[in-house]
Amino acid sequence: MTRRLPLAALVVAAATLTLTACIDVGSTYTKAAIVDIADGALLVSPCVPAPTSGDFAAAYDSEYQAMPGPYAAEGYDATNVLLDAIAAGKRTRADVLAFVKTYDHRGVTKTIRFDATGELVPSELASWLFKVNGTQLVPDRPLTTT
Repeated sequence: MTRRLPLAALVVAAATLTLTACIDVGSTYTKAAIVDIADGALLVSPCVPAPTSGDFAAAYDSEYQAMPGPYAAEGYDATNVLLDAIAAGKRTRADVLAFVKTYDHRGVTKTIRFDATGELVPSELASWLFKVNGTQLVPDRPLTTT
């Protein structure tokens, strides 16, 4: 026989739970939905928080008169892989592929290295927890792969 809790007890219990979901911190939908999510909810994203200090943030702000948004630093890192290949004289698809297979450089977001299948090697900071704070989504802490 199962014991059923009264509805009032479930409502009280639900009010104390932490909601966790996987999200795209850069999407318009996510930004609009934050208003409807309970304050304090934790959300997981593969996006590294946009840098707000340091050389990258300063250069970005100087160029665009705004701070970088979600995925700006990842896009910068990805572009630099290709720019480094071009700077190294790689002009064909095969040459660029061979270059990328041996690529190992520190980017803005993490060390950029690729595995045998061409996927980014997971770093220690592969995903982040973001926390809903009022109507803002703020970085809470990194999730490590170890």
